[in-house]
Amino acid sequence: MKGMKRIVCVAMATLLALAAPAAAEEVEEAAETKVVEAAPVIKTDEVTRRIDLAICLDTSGSMGGLINAARQKLWDIVGELALAKPAPELRVSLITYGTPGYGAPSYVKVQTQLTNDLDTVYEKLMALGTNGGAEYVGWVLHDAVTRLEWSDARDALKLVFVAGNESADQAKEEYDFRKVCADAIKQGIMVNSIYCGSPSDGIAPGWREVSQLADGNFAAIDHNNGTIEISTPFDKKIAELGAELNKTYVAYGAHGEAGAANQVAQDSNSAKMGAANSAARNIVKAQALYNNASWDLVDARNGKDFDLSKIKKEDLPENMREMTIEEQNAYLDKTEAQRKEVRKQINDLASQRREYIEAERKKLRKKGDKSFDTAMLRAVRAQAEKKSFAFRDNFNEGAGNE
Repeated sequence: MKGMKRIVCVAMATLLALAAPAAAEEVEEAAETKVVEAAPVIKTDEVTRRIDLAICLDTSGSMGGLINAARQKLWDIVGELALAKPAPELRVSLITYGTPGYGAPSYVKVQTQLTNDLDTVYEKLMALGTNGGAEYVGWVLHDAVTRLEWSDARDALKLVFVAGNESADQAKEEYDFRKVCADAIKQGIMVNSIYCGSPSDGIAPGWREVSQLADGNFAAIDHNNGTIEISTPFDKKIAELGAELNKTYVAYGAHGEAGAANQVAQDSNSAKMGAANSAARNIVKAQALYNNASWDLVDARNGKDFDLSKIKKEDLPENMREMTIEEQNAYLDKTEAQRKEVRKQINDLASQRREYIEAERKKLRKKGDKSFDTAMLRAVRAQAEKKSFAFRDNFNEGAGNE
């Protein structure tokens, strides 16, 4: 089909266990939802709600396809979450396991804490390689549950996704996944699992049990199948607007130069994955959940308790150093207005692109399509809706423009 190509990889960590049971024979629904102990009631923002997402990737020697698929689909999953309302404040953690270089005895490495710095997450993801090792599912889940700084807001959606292809029972003497999953769900953290192999394999039931014990979903994926990339007539223009969007970022402080450089670097990395990947990334950049307050003055100024007058002169970009505080605010007002206009243009195209992709997917479904992508795009909503998120139909209806 014109505009479509198969990507050689299936097991996609960001999509772990988000596959809807009805969409593919390989995906099985987890056990019924258990009663979760109530978390302390914390007053949260009236406009946004937290989504914490921890991605646990097996980086042993056989998992090259898994890692590549995560690179291919990270921006799609984030883009889908961007349609949620109330507008989510998304934080993502990347954790890898199974590589000897991470060090004994766990062979686990927390690549990033839970962060809204999506560019850094993608940078770490793009840098991953594979090496043979011991894959300890219980241990990586333990580290995800105990080492990450999870939101304590009662209405937060907290998800762990773990993927691999070896027995989930390895190293159970140290950390049995059964106890770890029980501890996770007590904290309101759902654990989703994806087994990179056939559901009829002898070790597949252990992976299924991982999700059942923590109110998640289980998926078993055939490595011979692939995810689907749908290129559209809107991708090129969205990429051009993404470059224009970068010009509205005002780097400041100790992290400013590096942050701006990394933004461009991850644009380049995404473009190398294809036009569809690049478009998905630039659509995410046009959303409110893409926030760079740690190095961008426009985002920082919209944060709570930010005081522009307290920024040291040497921490400002050179063109702002001789401005009065009134002139600085006027300059940032103008820059923010430019950003809103570019974002609106991207979101208008994003909504048209979404309609185009959905039309292509309908054609595939009529032909019996059971792709992991199709299942994911439906199920990611279902996962969020369990925590009372609703979804807009189009990007131009919601946050990101305001």
